[in-house]
Amino acid sequence: MGEKTFTLLCKADGNFESTGPMVGCQAVKSSGGAPKVLGATLVEAAGAHVGGFIASDVEDWMAEAMHYTSVNSGAEQHDKLAQFLAGRKSALKLAGGYCMVSAGSFPSAANKDICMSQWPEGGASKQIGQIVRVHFFSGVKGTWKFKSGQTYNWGWKAVVDGIEAGRGTGVAEFSVDVKRGAHILELYGACDGDEVASGPLLSLQHPDTDAFVEANKASLTFSGIEGDAGKCKCKAPSSTPKISQSFFQKQAVPIEERRPEFEVPNFGSYCGIWGKTSKDAEMEADKSWCYVGAACADAKDDGGNKWAYCRTKGPAFTGAIQSKFPLVYGQSVEYKCWPGFTLDGTASGKTKLTSFVASNGALIPPPPAKCHRITYTICGVIRDARTARPIDGIKVEAGGKSATTMGGVYRIYGIPAGPVDLKIEAAANGFINVEKKFILKGNTPCEGVGSEKLSPIMADDQWRAVVSWGRQPYDLDSHSNWGSRRTLWYSRGTNYGNGIGVALEKDDTSSFGPETTYFTGTGSCTAGAINCDVTFKVYDYGRGGVIKTKSEAVVTLYHGDHIAGTFKVADAEDAAISGDKNWWHVFTIDGSTNKLKYSSSPASGSFLQRPPRVVPMNGTGYDGLGPFPRRKWRRRSQRDPALAAQRRAYLQHHKRTRKQLQREWFPHKGNSTKPSKHVYNTKSKSSTKSHSRVRQ
Repeated sequence: MGEKTFTLLCKADGNFESTGPMVGCQAVKSSGGAPKVLGATLVEAAGAHVGGFIASDVEDWMAEAMHYTSVNSGAEQHDKLAQFLAGRKSALKLAGGYCMVSAGSFPSAANKDICMSQWPEGGASKQIGQIVRVHFFSGVKGTWKFKSGQTYNWGWKAVVDGIEAGRGTGVAEFSVDVKRGAHILELYGACDGDEVASGPLLSLQHPDTDAFVEANKASLTFSGIEGDAGKCKCKAPSSTPKISQSFFQKQAVPIEERRPEFEVPNFGSYCGIWGKTSKDAEMEADKSWCYVGAACADAKDDGGNKWAYCRTKGPAFTGAIQSKFPLVYGQSVEYKCWPGFTLDGTASGKTKLTSFVASNGALIPPPPAKCHRITYTICGVIRDARTARPIDGIKVEAGGKSATTMGGVYRIYGIPAGPVDLKIEAAANGFINVEKKFILKGNTPCEGVGSEKLSPIMADDQWRAVVSWGRQPYDLDSHSNWGSRRTLWYSRGTNYGNGIGVALEKDDTSSFGPETTYFTGTGSCTAGAINCDVTFKVYDYGRGGVIKTKSEAVVTLYHGDHIAGTFKVADAEDAAISGDKNWWHVFTIDGSTNKLKYSSSPASGSFLQRPPRVVPMNGTGYDGLGPFPRRKWRRRSQRDPALAAQRRAYLQHHKRTRKQLQREWFPHKGNSTKPSKHVYNTKSKSSTKSHSRVRQ
């Protein structure tokens, strides 16, 4: 039958040496240590957490360390702060407004200073809403602390890797426990009035440290092996011990109570030792350990050497050996993809991979070359705003990719989550180009954020307003008024007056829209402000009082060959909504200057930060500024005190006369529950007329 047992000796080169010929035995070697996987972090190896950045693609992760976005926080405090700020737009086209900046550091927390990179005179300093997005890398498992330089009196919210880390008011200060690897911090904060800022935009405190430092590209990358922690790096012992129980050798049926003794150079230089060096040693069999320097915390004696347990239950860690991580047969490695990455690039894909060193020295399963960024598909329908018919042949770009509409529909694949700049290039087809910015969080429905209703290119004295809204209410109506003229659903025009023509091109009564109004001849009116100002209002025909809270209405205003503004009812100032919550005054066009005179949404990017100098008409008080400007109109009697006194005297006399007649003709009214008897006048007609004249 032959021999059923054999003895192996593990040599210093990692090979097994047998006492006789063997079949099926292979060399046990590491193939250069754990490879680098792009878009991932090596979390564990040889059963212990890894220290530093070994086999971790930190450089790419920290290439975009800090992102800053400021928006107008508005005049009303919101409960869902993060959603509200993320939905606002930065007024990037307005000097002295708000900005989007990416940098390695932000020494000042003031929006006025940060936005100087775009506006040399400084950005806005009132009603500041800030969105701070930070990449950071932790080489160890531990607690990070953060503190903002801005005071958010309306509140703040912090999110780390999609999980809320804290919220409150005032200075944002919070801590978060993280594992080894790459992480994303998102901080949302808002204030009203003048901003209160001190120091850097963000400060941080590393695990097991005592002081806050400025958050920048350097401090946001923490290896965890600096300072005293570096004293716990695994090292070879001063003398090579003889180990009676091999941590290399695995044998299903041992033939002896003691395995052969062996010697390995650099033994103990990495975490991955399991078991005891001698019968009386203190190492526990279920914990990995290595030899460390004498200055390492928690180090213990072992035959003249110091040892410590490996992370996470101890301070010891493996350092790179010739820029590689040492691995041997039987050990494992675990990789974790960065936030926003998976192994296959799908949102539901796996984010973690574990491999083992096989007897041939290879990692099984082999680690991939990289983790893939999660991507989504943007779908949209491009329609003609005048008819709602789909438009073919429109080119749409996003994220460096493009698509062309067929049947009005387009799809762009492979767009990563986050801010998206969608460009609709329609000029070649005779329509106005459109650019949309939004946050991509998943595949978009075709009638969702990627859809647009386009206006044809017009003359300079022409405008077009396109109203879109949600499922409720079913019918929103567009109302345009100038002087005594009006255009709405029952008088859809084209209606002309004072040189201005307005037509309701499309009326929608079944939700979503579009409802489209066309203006022409603006800029030629000379009949005074009350007759030249064209006010555009949206009315809830069902009178449900939900135009701001539920309608999700958006008005896109086109002018000539460009977009003059995009206005959301959710962003409208309170004064722009009527008391019964059924009217929304969206904007006013000055028909004498062909310019926008008022808009309800200061975050649209086209509002007037400073009202123009307007002289009220002939003492009427009417200036056309602000929402519902006709309320300011003063009648002639309100302007002429003498005429007003004469009219009051007439009205008072008329009132007294009516009361006197009522008492004479109905003498018992109000004094009895019984019906009064009729009293017939038997006097002559001439006497009655005379009496009548006396009564008057």
